Amino acid sequence: MGVEGCDKHQLAGLDERERGFSRPIELERVGESYRAVLRYEAVRVATEPLQTQDAALLAMIQVLQSRGYRQLKTQKSFSNGVYLGSQE
Repeated sequence: MGVEGCDKHQLAGLDERERGFSRPIELERVGESYRAVLRYEAVRVATEPLQTQDAALLAMIQVLQSRGYRQLKTQKSFSNGVYLGSQE
């Protein structure tokens, strides 16, 4: 589970088998860095620790695209531990 103060994003798109999906991406604090984590079916993908939450999120998207995921869209659902609801 994510750490208080870290952002959470909802990621939607098509997986490598052309199936639509929507899952949360959690950003975890690792020392002074951040790691993005996605759990989808039996798969768990985690990035290397990076300097910012945005860099970790971008790295996650790049990893997923290299695995055949496409049409990826994100929406921030928690910012610094605060639920945003339908806000941007």
